[in-house]
Amino acid sequence: MSSSEPQQPMQSPQSQQQPQYAQPQYPQQQYSQPQYAQPGAYHQPQVVEQPTRGASGSLNVPGILALAVLLLTTFIPLLTPVLYRAVSTTGSFSALSAVIAGANLLLLLVAGALAVVGLVVRRFTRWRWAAIGAAVAVAIGLVSHLFSWIGGLLLSTGIY
Repeated sequence: MSSSEPQQPMQSPQSQQQPQYAQPQYPQQQYSQPQYAQPGAYHQPQVVEQPTRGASGSLNVPGILALAVLLLTTFIPLLTPVLYRAVSTTGSFSALSAVIAGANLLLLLVAGALAVVGLVVRRFTRWRWAAIGAAVAVAIGLVSHLFSWIGGLLLSTGIY
């Protein structure tokens, strides 16, 4: 090299060639015209109407009444001491016990009938949970009443 030539720094052979990347080739998508049953008809999207809250079925009144009757059964133990105090002058505790158990059973049966009506009638769709909850509560109450009756029967016979 002579001193008159400008000196160029030494480059490696790899840096002299810069890689060229090819643009990716994507297939062209072909869109066809929509086909309609009638020529010239325009496609209109179907509108699905959501039912409003107030318009979907009737209120489940039997289910609500069943819950109200079940509420009455919760007040029976509250009134039991008052009734026993009133009967203490006459001494007929066994009759009062039978009346209290019968009243509880009658209220459970009425609530159960109302709950079944609330479940069976299909037009009572609003507040259906009231009838379902009442039916479950009645079933638990009847099982409890049955166990109480069996326990009293076992005590009275002297087996237990």
